[in-house]
Amino acid sequence: MPIVRSLSTWALLAPLLVLLALGCGGEEEQERGEPPAAGCGDGIVQAGEVCDDGNVVEGDGCSPDCKSDESCGNGIVDVAAGERCDDGGIEDGDGCSADCSSNELCGNGFVDTAVGEACDDGNEVDGDGCSADCLSTERCGNGYVDAGLGEVCDDGNNVNGDGCAADCRSDESCGNGIVDAGEACDAGEASASCDADCTAAFCGDGQVNAAAGEECDDGNDDDADGCRRDCTVNVCGDGVRNLLAEACDDGNTVTEEACPYGVASCTACDATCSTELQLTGAFCGDGAVSDGEICDDGNAATETSCPYGTASCMACDAICQVPLQLTGAFCGDGRVSDGEACDDGNTVSETSCPYGTASCTTCDATCASELQLTGAFCGDGTMSDGEACDDGNTVSEAACPYGTASCTSCDAACAATLQLSGAYCGDGMQNHPAEVCDDGNNVDETSCPYGTASCSTCNAACSATLFLTGAVCGDGSVDAGEACDDGNTLACGSCSAACSAVQLAAATGSITALAAADLADGATFTIGDGLSQLITFEFDKNGMAMARNAPVPLATGATADQVAAAIANSINGAPGFGVTATASGSLVTLSNDAAGVHGNRAITETVSDSRFVVTGMTGGAGSDCTAGTACVADADCDPSLVCASGICDVPPLP
Repeated sequence: MPIVRSLSTWALLAPLLVLLALGCGGEEEQERGEPPAAGCGDGIVQAGEVCDDGNVVEGDGCSPDCKSDESCGNGIVDVAAGERCDDGGIEDGDGCSADCSSNELCGNGFVDTAVGEACDDGNEVDGDGCSADCLSTERCGNGYVDAGLGEVCDDGNNVNGDGCAADCRSDESCGNGIVDAGEACDAGEASASCDADCTAAFCGDGQVNAAAGEECDDGNDDDADGCRRDCTVNVCGDGVRNLLAEACDDGNTVTEEACPYGVASCTACDATCSTELQLTGAFCGDGAVSDGEICDDGNAATETSCPYGTASCMACDAICQVPLQLTGAFCGDGRVSDGEACDDGNTVSETSCPYGTASCTTCDATCASELQLTGAFCGDGTMSDGEACDDGNTVSEAACPYGTASCTSCDAACAATLQLSGAYCGDGMQNHPAEVCDDGNNVDETSCPYGTASCSTCNAACSATLFLTGAVCGDGSVDAGEACDDGNTLACGSCSAACSAVQLAAATGSITALAAADLADGATFTIGDGLSQLITFEFDKNGMAMARNAPVPLATGATADQVAAAIANSINGAPGFGVTATASGSLVTLSNDAAGVHGNRAITETVSDSRFVVTGMTGGAGSDCTAGTACVADADCDPSLVCASGICDVPPLP
């Protein structure tokens, strides 16, 4: 430890050093630090001394004046021992730290947590990462409000919405001028665009915003509930009825007595909006001569003649000022007058011409429409009085028209009904010159019934014979009602013999593994992929597996699950092997990589423990048709063959 002496120590030692340099009593000069014959430094603890280590060196556990053992808590500040204070105790928080290295004052460079300091950067200045009082690291979220850094709050986190914003610059109160989470606005006070609760201001929000000129705001757009949709107060005379206080409101505060001249009836409201008034008024055309009228004929028209149908009459002009003496015409006078379409001299609406007359012209009873009429006659298709029937002609038919199976007709004189029959396409008989064939229906068949390879039928019009083909199981096309079609009706291939089920599938099997402790080193199991490889896998605990076998390396303490994983890894790692293994717990599931019956192979094993269970590869189907068999894909054929031009055949040479 380096020797450190304070100035006060050197002052005490200076006389002694001079004596030592000059020599005393003729004795040899003592070396620096060597103890004198008696006193402090002689190695003997005497009265007044608390220690004496035989020298007068600081910082070695005994002070140069032998009055301190240079331990913290002895009440003496031993600077050489690194002490800055010593209050005689070894407790923090009393003005001197427990190790005497700090006087526990902010700015001394020591973080005295016992007096609440969070930091101490050796100064008492704010804004440098440690506050002037050493109580804050000046970070938002430390629970201390650093006002000098702009913080208005600090709740110990950096989360919005809990009363202190994430940046500590807002107490998240409405009216602080800061738009916080959940606030639409915050102008510091209510404004035309912001309500007092910091929501966006608009008429109808239920808050009266005087800054926006609102007199009221009831939160709706009903004009008739005391507060109008523009947030002004509803008053009598504004033209909008306040349902809560007014019986009516006609837009004024006058009690009307009658409708304006020219209006027959009207509704008004009294001056206080308390009573609805039902009023009447005079007008030209009301039939009563009012002040200013000479006459009133009950209408507002200037007639030029009497109403149609009146020979003479009196009337009034359109403005009720001149009486009129008029004449008029009427329907049935034999003259076509204005407004009449015709006038045949009577007021009868004829309905038909006389019997035997095919057509005629007349006028209706009101002279409003000219009538084009027809008359009844035999052969007009309508049975009239005196007729037994009428089929629209005067011919006695002998049979129904071609294409009609049965019909009713009438004789030439309309005196008797005839019940007839006829021939038609689709009756199953070729009985008309236009028919080439007749298969008993009117359908253009497009194919033979399923299961019939070829057939002949007739088209819908019986004009041509159709030579058709049909779908059958084994034609290589999947038709309606078929689940599949592999081009043959044999049990082999990807489809069943009756084309009713897809049967292409890969063989599967399984192995139930045991822990390594239950498996003998060298025990084996053998799996074949049915195509090219039959592999024997050997459990290998010491790296000595036989060369002809595929090793399954096992650690001595491997669990059953780990053994299952090792088995799967060995199978999947076998080059070119057509079986894939998947381990799940202690079970290894096996699947042939190719579909077909070739994958159905037994699994043999030499494990003595009966709990080691193997299940042979089964369930493989398809991919088994022999050479010369019809097919639609390679998957239908034996793996040694390919489907070439629809036939299982030997692959061509490369």
